[in-house]
Amino acid sequence: MGGRLSQGVRLPRWLGSGRELPLHRDVLAVLAGFLVLALAWSPVAFSDRSVLSLPDNSELNFPLWVYPVTEIQAGRLPLWNPYTMGGRAFVGEGIEWALYPLFWLFAALGGSWALSTSAIQTFVFLHALIGLSGAYLLARALGISPVGALGTGLAFSLGGFFSLRALGQLQIFNATAWVPWVLLGAALGATRGDARWGFLSGAGIAASLLAGHAQPAFHAVLALGALCIALAFWPIAPGARPAGRWRAGKLLIAALGTGVALAAIQLLPMRDYHAQAVRWVGPYDPVSTSDRVPFEIVA
Repeated sequence: MGGRLSQGVRLPRWLGSGRELPLHRDVLAVLAGFLVLALAWSPVAFSDRSVLSLPDNSELNFPLWVYPVTEIQAGRLPLWNPYTMGGRAFVGEGIEWALYPLFWLFAALGGSWALSTSAIQTFVFLHALIGLSGAYLLARALGISPVGALGTGLAFSLGGFFSLRALGQLQIFNATAWVPWVLLGAALGATRGDARWGFLSGAGIAASLLAGHAQPAFHAVLALGALCIALAFWPIAPGARPAGRWRAGKLLIAALGTGVALAAIQLLPMRDYHAQAVRWVGPYDPVSTSDRVPFEIVA
């Protein structure tokens, strides 16, 4: 499929084979987005603000960061925390990042710095960049211009739904950063006519799950399913053609299969954990996972 899918829909050279939109325009747009994001996060960099200022991050997530770092640096796999509730697993519950590849990279290469508040905030800012990049690429895959895609990336990365999570629930923030990448694979699979791009969606699902929270990945899978159904019958952009039921189905199967395979180390224990877990859904007291959430709480 060429760079010009049809009249009015163009792909950049690095997404298709188009000649109109070379790579340097995208590089400049992404660099501009990174600069805006850095300015927005500058109070954190200069210690005027901290992502650990609220209790969820300072009392829960800071210990969940420090102990696995010490275990990894000591050459041990962090599967068990003996200092919480008489002992607690790092797998199954799904709110820890002890098995997250990017966390391992920080822990293994960061030395003593990896135990600092600065390391945590750098890690979180990296996910802001991941979110911006994914949203930008998703917009470009849909045929939006570099300037429009830059606006899309900044709207996602600086929007309250995503950015405010960094102050209260770091796991949800880090996991949400990968949601645009889940949709990006399906979009590229539709525009390029290749269901193998579903593997990118699956990698995004797995990264979101391993980043520390199942909720964003669950939402992403729902959105991915809706997108694949839409792709089967409608074009992804004006002037394009529908992907068709067969290709859309292959995209979805590739995405779900890859996601489950890559995140199996966390997903399989979660099945056993879920039957005995409780959830905080709004009231002060938790609700058992076997109980229905009251309608007034959902509303």
